[in-house]
Amino acid sequence: EWGIVKLPQGPQGRGGVTNYTAAAGSADSRQAEAVTKLLAWLGSAEGSGALGKTGVGLPGNTGAQDTWSAYWKDAGVDVSAMMEIDDTALPGPFGAKIQAGMEATGESLKEVFLGRVDVAEGVKAAQDAGNAAING
Repeated sequence: EWGIVKLPQGPQGRGGVTNYTAAAGSADSRQAEAVTKLLAWLGSAEGSGALGKTGVGLPGNTGAQDTWSAYWKDAGVDVSAMMEIDDTALPGPFGAKIQAGMEATGESLKEVFLGRVDVAEGVKAAQDAGNAAING
C-alpha cells in the first residue's frame, strides 16, 4: 500500500522541489499561430483538465485541479495532502551536473526506502554522493 502525506515542515517552510511537465513551442515554427493556440488551450482550465483527468500530474491551472483529484479519488487514492499547498517556493536544483548529482543519490536513497539503512545515515550518504558528483 502507498499513500500521499503532507510535506514535512522545514526551516524555509513546507515547500517541495519536484519535476514538472511543461509545454513549449518554437518561436520559429512555420505554424506559429497553431502553436500559440495549442499552448493557450493547454494552459487553460479546459486543456489542463484534459491532462489532469488522466492523473499524470497536478495541473498548474487551479481551475483544472479538481479533474486530477477526481481521477485519483476514483482510483481509491486520497490526494488531499497535495491540495494543502502553502505559498512556500523553493528553488529547484539546477546546473550542468545536476543529473549526475541526482543519479549519485539514487543508491543511498534506495536503501533508505527499502528500510535497510537508517534515514539520517542514508540521507547524509545521498547528500555526500550527490555533492561529490556535482563538485567532482
